Amino acid sequence: MLKDKHIIWDYLDTAGQIIKALIDGPVKAGEIYKLVSASQPAISKKLARMQDEGIIEARRDFTDRRVVWYALSDKFLAKLLGDPFEVRSVDPVPFVKWEEK
Repeated sequence: MLKDKHIIWDYLDTAGQIIKALIDGPVKAGEIYKLVSASQPAISKKLARMQDEGIIEARRDFTDRRVVWYALSDKFLAKLLGDPFEVRSVDPVPFVKWEEK
């Protein structure tokens, strides 16, 4: 186990860092800018592209319309996690009896 979980963060590209930031739930845009190690314009471009590709969704805050919340889309999460009810066929491993000598 890694002593410092944040060391992995440095190896992710901008999209990977955004996904990691959103994996636990919606995050305000301002927090994403603090968490991701890229310039604000680069992050904004990546957020727009990820939104166009259906990876993330953006919603305005109900109480403060200036605040934007980002979250991973249901479509992306379904692809990422798979369908929990999908039945997958597994080839059974034959039982091999050891020969005694």
